[in-house]
Amino acid sequence: MRPKKDVILILGLTFAALLCLFLSNKNPRPESRYLANKEEDCLSYGCVCLNSSLSEEYALSAGDDITITLVRNEGQFDIGVEGKNGTRVYAGTDLDTGSFTVTVPEDGVYCLTVSGTQARGSISFQMK
Repeated sequence: MRPKKDVILILGLTFAALLCLFLSNKNPRPESRYLANKEEDCLSYGCVCLNSSLSEEYALSAGDDITITLVRNEGQFDIGVEGKNGTRVYAGTDLDTGSFTVTVPEDGVYCLTVSGTQARGSISFQMK
């Protein structure tokens, strides 16, 4: 009767090893897929799946407005606007669908950043 127990034990261990191997190869954060459009006064992203950070720099003048429009279908979007000198003009995390305006306090180059975690939707920055 011992060989039958050995076979069951070997089959059970084999199944457990295969299950562990299968689960360890699953990628919990799929590759980012997005479409970017950069123009002189507008930056936009259409995100099928965003799992990274995207950023672009724009030279802006004091008093310029950046209208940020976000359509979040799922996942998490974070948005930041920061001057090259480290001045943080705006930082938002886990944002919902909406539109708002940020005013630039001084002349300079500003970095517009979008980060996503399993994020799907669209984001646009319109400079005026």
